[in-house]
Amino acid sequence: MAFDWFRVDSSFVDHPKAMRLEVELSDPNAIAYVVRLWSWLSRFAQSGRFAPILAAHVEIACKWRGEKGALVAALCAAGLLDIDTESGDCAAQDW
Repeated sequence: MAFDWFRVDSSFVDHPKAMRLEVELSDPNAIAYVVRLWSWLSRFAQSGRFAPILAAHVEIACKWRGEKGALVAALCAAGLLDIDTESGDCAAQDW
């Protein structure tokens, strides 16, 4: 069952991971991608994990218009997503 809502802590906008994502993407509004990611996860991947083949779906859901794969890579670099070295699955940190 999908979540009807999720909570975003008011301090998230200044969190080091959010700031790192802004730097990685050179986009001061990068946290919008995170909120869209969490929204997608809450509906389609409630465990917080998704297969690498769905990374393109995530980028579409996040309204990413940059280079293919760059958003997921930046989310990983910022510590917002992890890649499972065994399965290759992506997982939202602290989901």
